[in-house]
Amino acid sequence: MSSSKKVQAASVSDRGLNAEKIPTEIPYLAEEYHVSPEDQSKWVFKLRRGVKFHDGSDFNADAVIWNLEKLFDKNAPQYD
Repeated sequence: MSSSKKVQAASVSDRGLNAEKIPTEIPYLAEEYHVSPEDQSKWVFKLRRGVKFHDGSDFNADAVIWNLEKLFDKNAPQYD
């Protein structure tokens, strides 16, 4: 991906991890993450505190869930 496309993509949406140099991921909106020891099919993310969206609303677990449902839950009202 060209650097101009990377800048353009980053300006449209932020990402939870910065993975510029695969396979090394750099926590970005997620400060840390790991596979759940209780259920290894699940990942646990520690979200960065104090992050705000452009409209001033908080970046938190509810916002992450809303955005994931927008992408993956066809029954969610915000799905597209």
